Amino acid sequence: MSNENLDDRWLWFIDDGPLQALLKAEAAMPSMKMRAASSPALVRAVSLHMEGRTAQAITELTAAIDGGDRHPDVYLMLGQFHAEAQQWEAATDVYRRLAELDPKHPLGAFNLGVCQLRQADWTGAETNFRQAAALQPSRTEAHLGLAIASLQLQKGAPALEGFDRVLAKDPKSEPARFGRAAALQLLKRFPEALAEYDKLPADPARQVAVLNNQVAAAAATRDAAALQRYASQLLSADPKSAVASEALGAAALLNGDYRAATRHLEAAASGGAESIELWTNLAAAAAR
Repeated sequence: MSNENLDDRWLWFIDDGPLQALLKAEAAMPSMKMRAASSPALVRAVSLHMEGRTAQAITELTAAIDGGDRHPDVYLMLGQFHAEAQQWEAATDVYRRLAELDPKHPLGAFNLGVCQLRQADWTGAETNFRQAAALQPSRTEAHLGLAIASLQLQKGAPALEGFDRVLAKDPKSEPARFGRAAALQLLKRFPEALAEYDKLPADPARQVAVLNNQVAAAAATRDAAALQRYASQLLSADPKSAVASEALGAAALLNGDYRAATRHLEAAASGGAESIELWTNLAAAAAR
């Protein structure tokens, strides 16, 4: 019997909530009042934005920059407006220009990293979150972003270090807890990964993602009871899950229940699973 295709099936999901929170946290600029006299375009743009006229606010700030306004806050707010409008490429360009204008700006690299994370530019995000963390070592969000980017690049050790750093300051951080579990799984420390996943509070929005990871980790340990438990929960949460059916088949094979194994593996095959391991296991079960 082979569980190879399940062993490596870990995943990391990006929750829009934390990322949006990171961006929105940067909207409050303490220096804005001091900029009122020197950058009237910023004041007008903020007023337009508050009136719901974001497109006009973007036009106002873009024109100001084109006209020579180089105040960092103008770039910062323009990037924020683009991000709120889900214009990630435009926001990325603005924050990149801000980072070039002022390499030590505490928010330029950070917001650039957030935008790159949203566009799956893991390498760019890793670079800029590392810069942001160096500029502001106490900024927990920068370490979280760096850890997420490292995990997406399948760098388990630095990802784990980053998530641990976040959890040391914020033990209730669910993204960091999930990330820590995924990093442990990537490092093939499967029992520890399962223990971390079990610490996550129930959340329907990510239940399937967590259970998929737990199924993969349990398959790697060849623990039939754990594999059956997590796969059953996954099938309950996602009745069409081919992964759950395949895992139940693998658990049945481990228990020597070849009839059940055949039933579950056939369900996985009909559900779209096409791995070589599936057909190998199905043939082995049918031969008994």
